[in-house]
Amino acid sequence: MRLASFLAPGASEARAGIVGDTETITAFADTGVSVLDLLCQPNPAEAAAALASGDSWPLAQITLLAPVAAPRAIFGIGLNYADHVAETGGERPK
Repeated sequence: MRLASFLAPGASEARAGIVGDTETITAFADTGVSVLDLLCQPNPAEAAAALASGDSWPLAQITLLAPVAAPRAIFGIGLNYADHVAETGGERPK
């Protein structure tokens, strides 16, 4: 399951939806539902599948946004950031 926040062609309001295997995004029918709303559900994949019945667009036609507009925290784990690579003497991943 790949959730995304995006701007549809010609839109000024962010929408949320599911990115499909065919490189398309299908918006949630309820325009007030965000990616964060779904991540707080007991079963996000089931909730997202139930809501993904809105309009669809090819990914090339939309503007992807940050999945969660105002995250409460950001975590860097493992060798995902340069300072940690330097601290451990490891090699930066490709």
